[in-house]
This record gives sequence, structure tokens and C-alpha cells, in this order.
Amino acid sequence: MVGALLRYGAVLALPHEPGTWAWSTVVVNAVGAFLLCALLTRVRDVRVRLLLGTGLLGAFTTFSGFAVDAVLIGQDRPLVALSYVAVSVGTLLGAALLGRAAAAP
Repeated sequence: MVGALLRYGAVLALPHEPGTWAWSTVVVNAVGAFLLCALLTRVRDVRVRLLLGTGLLGAFTTFSGFAVDAVLIGQDRPLVALSYVAVSVGTLLGAALLGRAAAAP
């Protein structure tokens, strides 16, 4: 529940119209990728990993929202949708690598 409420707060802080660049989705997913990689690097207890990774961060991040945003953008502007996907994936990979590096012993 906490992750979903945080996600809702991000959407309120960074609103967008359907079919436009969804910065809230990009930011939320990047923060989630950073935190998940940091968590997986540092925490060994499976129960804590499930609680925070699957529970909190799973509710916080959204792949389905990312997919819907890309499809809606692509209806009228396929090149913008392609750039949205490229920027999102690049940002997520970068955030994951940073999270892993930041948490490394």
C-alpha cells in the first residue's frame, strides 16, 4: 500500500495528459530501479527482499503504466513514443547501475 501511495504522490507532483511524455512514470521507475538494485546488492534476507522489493517497490514502479504511456504517445507521434521508450529504458538501466554501485561494499 505504501508503494502505491508514493506512486500516486508522484503522479500528483508530475501530472501529464494522456498521450504526452509521462515524466512521473520515468522518474518513479528510475527511482525504483535504483532502490531495487541497491537493495539486492546489500540485503541477503529473502523476507526483507520480498517485502521491500516485491511489495514496496513493486507497488511503487509500473511497467504497465510505461507501456500504456508509450502506446498512447505513439498513436499520434510514433517517433516521440520511440524516444520515450529509449529514454525510459536508458534511464532505468543507468539508475540500476548507479544503485548497484552506490550499495557496493
